Amino acid sequence: MSSFVDPATHARFLVYLETWPYFRDPGTTKLKSAEFVLLDRELQGLEARVGQLSPEERARRQELRRTLMIE
Repeated sequence: MSSFVDPATHARFLVYLETWPYFRDPGTTKLKSAEFVLLDRELQGLEARVGQLSPEERARRQELRRTLMIE
């Protein structure tokens, strides 16, 4: 992971790496750090507007949370 990633994102990535072997959906591949960062940024944007999301955005938020293994 590159040095420009903020500490909170880096911490979430480390948790993802730790939990991936145990909680991944069958048939999924592990995200690379750059992929994780992009999806995490998208999720953080949705989380910032959580009370104002459309049904499609709520579904995308849930999908991202599942993919990134965030409770």
